[in-house]
Amino acid sequence: MADQARVGEARATALLGEQTLNLSKKSRPLETVIQFVLLICGALSIFTTIGIVWVLAQEALLFFTLTGANPIEFLFGTRWAPEAGFYGALPLITQP
Repeated sequence: MADQARVGEARATALLGEQTLNLSKKSRPLETVIQFVLLICGALSIFTTIGIVWVLAQEALLFFTLTGANPIEFLFGTRWAPEAGFYGALPLITQP
């Protein structure tokens, strides 16, 4: 493996004369800035999603504790009449 690297290096030297080919990563300041901006955007989207889920969970817990509604009846109930204490959401989902 090391022999192949030396052969490739010798070919590059032969092609370029005395100038050797430097394949190390060059410093690109703009690339670093872009990576930082993308990291911030990714973190912001993750925290926003966590915040949305947190608020929805709080409101759902508040709804089910204050009204006494059963989550199973809420999801699969066929009658929506909140004034009478019926919170079946299925008609709201399947309504055309």
